[in-house]
Amino acid sequence: MHRCALFIFLLFLSALPFAEERPLSLAYEKRQASAAAENGRVFFDPHYGMYLFVDSPVCQRVVMNGDHFIYYYPEENVALKMTNREGTLSTAALQLFMYSDREDLGLQGLGFVLTGHETAGDTLVKIWEKRGKSRQEYMRLKVYVFRERVVKTISSDDKKELKRVFFSGWQERDRRYYPMNIRIREDGLDTDYSFKDLRFLTEIPDSVVRRFILPEDCEVYEYRW
Repeated sequence: MHRCALFIFLLFLSALPFAEERPLSLAYEKRQASAAAENGRVFFDPHYGMYLFVDSPVCQRVVMNGDHFIYYYPEENVALKMTNREGTLSTAALQLFMYSDREDLGLQGLGFVLTGHETAGDTLVKIWEKRGKSRQEYMRLKVYVFRERVVKTISSDDKKELKRVFFSGWQERDRRYYPMNIRIREDGLDTDYSFKDLRFLTEIPDSVVRRFILPEDCEVYEYRW
């Protein structure tokens, strides 16, 4: 059973303060090396969670609300219900998209502290750090800002670089700026996200929510960790 869509789109992170955000919808495409392109649409409401339609390469619906989420495969009529006891699921790609024009990129909500600045040519580099109880919990993030827009971030632990994220294709919508292209480079592999058709909503339409109601004859598997 194909489940890469969820694991690519969701990561285990401390929850960011989405409460101030408006409900929205946007289409996305994800490309990674020689793998088939993944296409879908996201509906997100800060109070009720995320609804994700994956159209290809597999028909899949994913709903996330708080500490639980559900995969549903309409063609197989099979669902996977998962609960994370830590309650820390959040949408990594969506966070990058929504918070990249903020002064702190939402990092303060993740426990980071701004510890310094430096310059690289005409680019300002902000240095954020997060220190835990042990060396293994240390994280450093360098944020590269050119003409008030974030162009790159580099994250590392106390030993090595972990990830690079590149932002481009900035567009202004509703007095905010959004990067319509995001590239995540990790372990030598690039994952490219492109976004389009951004719409702001008053609420998630009932017609969308209804499509995530599992049929009575659906085969359901439940997991908890």
